[in-house]
Amino acid sequence: MSAGHCSKNAGPDYTLDNGTFIGTHGSDIWGDADVDALSIRISNPSSDNLLYVSEFYSNRAMVTQRHDSAQTQGSVACRSARSGYTCGTIGSVNVNIGTDNGTLHHQWIADFGSSPGNSGGAVFVNATWMGIVSTGNSTDTGYSTVDRVEDAMNVSVCLTGSC
Repeated sequence: MSAGHCSKNAGPDYTLDNGTFIGTHGSDIWGDADVDALSIRISNPSSDNLLYVSEFYSNRAMVTQRHDSAQTQGSVACRSARSGYTCGTIGSVNVNIGTDNGTLHHQWIADFGSSPGNSGGAVFVNATWMGIVSTGNSTDTGYSTVDRVEDAMNVSVCLTGSC
């Protein structure tokens, strides 16, 4: 998974920054929508269930997901994306965020900044996936939760390797 708006200038193949091929474009939703998400059909089995951290050269396995009901104001959230790894707390839940591409509905906001290029990065805590970075500024990051992505894209996230 990644941010849907990242697909607007992408080709059909997805690779990591280090050139490792991981898969092909599945589907995407972005703009005036409930989520900003992109599914990638994983073709490289060594890429399953992995969260690529910081500059995408290291990774960690995700083993579970945190549902919306457990992502409450004040709870811890971390972000890993191109600009690095950071943690903070969730400040707002289930809000609308205006973007250049329209309004993103049902977004969560955490109190750490994001830079250009961080879109599609993971929001997580420990080995628990929470969402996908959609938007941000120097102080806050908006993200689409895994629950919302599953609902909007009619997919089920598989983190066990046996799905």
